[in-house]
Amino acid sequence: MELLKKYFYSYLERLKNLLPLAFISLALGCFLNVSMLYVLRDNGGYDAEHIMLTSIASLNWAIVLSSILALIPLKRVRSVITWFLLIIVVLLFSVESFLIYVEKTPFTDGILTSILYTNPAETSNYLASVHLNNQVFYSFAYLVLILLIGGGLYKLMKRCKSTVFLLALLLIIPLYLNKVRPIVSLPGHFNQGQYKASSIVERIYYASLEAQRERESLKHLYQALQTTQKKLKYTINKDLGQHSFILIQGESLCGVFTSLYGYPIKTTPLLDKLKAEGNLYIFDDVFSSSGYTPTSIRNTFSYYLIGSDKEWIEYPLLTDIFNQLGYQTYWLSNQESRGFYLTPINIISEQTKEHFFLNSSSFHDLSHQIEYDEALLPYLKYRDIDYKADKFFEVIHLMGNHVNYSARFPASFKKFTTDDLTKTGIKVAKPEVLVDYLNSIYYNDWLVHEIITRYQNEKAIIVYLSDHGQTMFRDKNNPYHCTHSDDLLGRDIPFIVYLTNKMKSEHPELIETIQKAQHKAFMTDALPESLLGLIGVELDAYKERKTNLFSDDYDETRSRIIN
Repeated sequence: MELLKKYFYSYLERLKNLLPLAFISLALGCFLNVSMLYVLRDNGGYDAEHIMLTSIASLNWAIVLSSILALIPLKRVRSVITWFLLIIVVLLFSVESFLIYVEKTPFTDGILTSILYTNPAETSNYLASVHLNNQVFYSFAYLVLILLIGGGLYKLMKRCKSTVFLLALLLIIPLYLNKVRPIVSLPGHFNQGQYKASSIVERIYYASLEAQRERESLKHLYQALQTTQKKLKYTINKDLGQHSFILIQGESLCGVFTSLYGYPIKTTPLLDKLKAEGNLYIFDDVFSSSGYTPTSIRNTFSYYLIGSDKEWIEYPLLTDIFNQLGYQTYWLSNQESRGFYLTPINIISEQTKEHFFLNSSSFHDLSHQIEYDEALLPYLKYRDIDYKADKFFEVIHLMGNHVNYSARFPASFKKFTTDDLTKTGIKVAKPEVLVDYLNSIYYNDWLVHEIITRYQNEKAIIVYLSDHGQTMFRDKNNPYHCTHSDDLLGRDIPFIVYLTNKMKSEHPELIETIQKAQHKAFMTDALPESLLGLIGVELDAYKERKTNLFSDDYDETRSRIIN
């Protein structure tokens, strides 16, 4: 009994010396919880109850980790593990502080999945575009303050001889808190309420688990897709005869920064001219289904709709549908074919009969220079020249206006300066970044016009849309933010349709169909059904959905807000 008592008091002594680690973990966790309440108050649904629960979760984990670590009798081993855990706590705090104050989101499975889908060059470009606002520096200052207090607390604990209060802390507080919230809460799946009440440890666990599940699910579904392609039943309501359908998939272009959509600086003079000539039609109320490329692309090319009950890959893919309709299909891309894992873009593009990526792998050094989009032009293909086919479907995936914006256009297209912003009275937090973005749009205008020109003598429908937009300093709560966001500011995109003269003359009914849809509210997860509807095709299994933009039955009331 005496030996047990001696060990117990020795354990309490070790636990006492670990209280600074528990304090640091708790203080940093509570700061993140309050930060979420402050930053996400408008769109995150966090309230005082969530803050209390997440703070209790942080305290629970601080006590649990310290209690377990104190079981190690060897001082050197315990010290190494303590320092390792401290570094991990600081890193987690730094990462989530950055996400909360720069991207307005805590650490989620969606964030981790985006990281896994991203290649080194994209990461480098993103980091180069990031502005660290004052809140990030305040977070860093708070971190330094807490570490200093923790160091002082450690010295105090070394001098403190009483361990009675530790016994109460060890036995009473966790038991009491366990009535409010389980000490360790790591369910297999989190619902939204549980996620909002979770600690940073649980958020990391959940994000990793869900990202791994998605990766494995995607891999298995892709393998199944390769061996069990479903034969689709469809109805053809009109026959366009021999023709080409060209889909230009843009990147990171926000429609409001184009003169085509009314921007005061002439950023799209060539497309403006095509519109004036009457062959180009713009749709003025369009949002992408995500502010991030992988999610947006998968939604844009799948019959999946936001809120559907199955995985996106379990729905028909646009590329495969065109195959089954008898089109010669071709995917041409200036984006890299892979991130660190198999991506939706991989799966969708490989359904075409032929595909070519200018950048075949993402595993290059960070100094690798992505080609300007004009490098795609020699690889364009044509229905009557390359394939002798009746029907041709081509996807041209641009690097477009992706960050780093200054790397998206050659020097000869550096048309605008900050003086142009001053003349038009435009004021933003970082005018030099906006100017680079405008110059990238000016180059994109030339490139898209050049592609249209290559097909204008054919009988063709040419569609251009961006995968998502950019906030570009328009968020009043985050005026230095200029890149991705899932709110409406990050998903406002251009969507245009061009009909060549041959297509207009042979099928004038398309003009009225397009014009009737130009001002309808639209989100791009309904693009496959809409494009097929434009050429007179319906998938029999989806006739009742009312998401064909070009149909009189189209439902404009469908929500375009995403979580």
